[in-house]
Amino acid sequence: MKHGPYQWTISMVLIVGVCLAGCSDEEDDVADADVTGNWDLTVNNNLTGTLSLTQSVASVSGTFNAATGGTAPVSGNISGDSVTLTFTIPDLGGSTLVDLRGTRSDDNTIVGSWTDPDTDEKGTWRATRQQTTAQ
Repeated sequence: MKHGPYQWTISMVLIVGVCLAGCSDEEDDVADADVTGNWDLTVNNNLTGTLSLTQSVASVSGTFNAATGGTAPVSGNISGDSVTLTFTIPDLGGSTLVDLRGTRSDDNTIVGSWTDPDTDEKGTWRATRQQTTAQ
């Protein structure tokens, strides 16, 4: 039985397709974490507040509500379990711009470090997702 050129082409396409499907990059299999919701934020174990975040693909936006008063818009992005957020902390002397970089340790916890790009001050932070109660 003779095989025509189309049968060989179709066979090769199927073989290559099966090989490529099994050889995917491991990073492609990691879905970005979902950070949408309300988070209790603690910075340096003394500044506290609530992050209210909304995620659209890799972009994050929302607000920070400081426990001492004041709110600030939040922007950032997410890639896998890595989270980057930027906002200005309202404080008594005006405001402080901070860059938060963290890693999601589980679905409900993000931990990381922060930097004030103006002063190079650094510290740590932790966010814990507020649990919603089923009604």
